[in-house]
Amino acid sequence: MRSMRARLALALVGSLAVIAFLAVAVFPTRTLLTQRDQISAAEHRVRVLDQTNTALQKRIGELDTDSAIERIAREQHNLVKPGEDAYAVLPPAGDAPKLAAPVLAPAAPDTSRNFWHRLRDRLSFWR
Repeated sequence: MRSMRARLALALVGSLAVIAFLAVAVFPTRTLLTQRDQISAAEHRVRVLDQTNTALQKRIGELDTDSAIERIAREQHNLVKPGEDAYAVLPPAGDAPKLAAPVLAPAAPDTSRNFWHRLRDRLSFWR
């Protein structure tokens, strides 16, 4: 009887020791490793954003000239200086590509509704 209590007490103490070890060592270690991965991912995002910012700053410097602004205004917005005339060159009417008529597939029967709903829809077409 005494040895049974001793074994039970020893098992209880051992279980508590294992739980204490897990609480002190394993769980914080997993959290630490997860945080390291998150920090590494965040540092990578910062490096990518720094490179993007550098490229955008360079682009701002390139576009911050009067000639670049004029070029963009003419190319993308079809703007002209006062006194200039703008012309649009279009292809001849006969050279326009022919568009094929769309091919419509027959509608699939609606099987999501029961027979009576479909019959009512067919019979009430005059609404």
